[in-house]
Amino acid sequence: MKIILFVIGLLFFFSCRKDASPYAQKRDAIFETLDNLEYGCRDTVVKYYFKGTLNNKPICYGNYTNNPQSGDFYAFDQVLNLSSNSSSSLKGSFIQFGFEKNKDVSKEQVVQSFIVETPLFKFDSAKIIGSVFDSLIPLGNLPIRTIRQGDTWENYEIAIELEIRKAILDSKTIITRLSTANGLSKPNNFLKCKEKIKLSKTLFMVRFELNCELYCNIESKYFGNLTGELVTIIELY
Repeated sequence: MKIILFVIGLLFFFSCRKDASPYAQKRDAIFETLDNLEYGCRDTVVKYYFKGTLNNKPICYGNYTNNPQSGDFYAFDQVLNLSSNSSSSLKGSFIQFGFEKNKDVSKEQVVQSFIVETPLFKFDSAKIIGSVFDSLIPLGNLPIRTIRQGDTWENYEIAIELEIRKAILDSKTIITRLSTANGLSKPNNFLKCKEKIKLSKTLFMVRFELNCELYCNIESKYFGNLTGELVTIIELY
């Protein structure tokens, strides 16, 4: 009888033991970070910013400083390339812009970035990148990229993201993306370019209003509703 009880106890212990696989460790660490994610707004007035709510709580990003080493948010823009992978045959360029923090990450610090990512485009040196951006971001309502879009050129729309960086798991930096592209939109969601001023061939001032749903790139877990206004300068070369 004692042997039977001992075997039952072992079976119960191993059935309840937490999955210690690398994937499970990473997943649990990410969800714990997201559960404790802190955000808010400062009283400081800045010229370029994103100001809104995330799950009805204030959230702000802005060019409080141009010094990335200070840890404050600052505006950025960049042209990146997407290589094809096993899940997609797409290959091309895209533009990201928004606000990000110092990229130095410690275990005590969570680094956040607010990112707008354009649709893919085929780019060559004969094109002026400013003209490409101008065509990608017209005035008015813009389609939002969702999990059902992005596998064809026609459906690779604009994505809104929050990028979260944290050093965990033996000092390895885990990057988590909360994005519209990881889930589905709702009927009341929208992204609207309210204003676009072309200051030069490669310099733009833009103003957006948005209401969208963010999902984690791990298991497409729903994170929450993001609303607000984005005003920023985009300088492309």
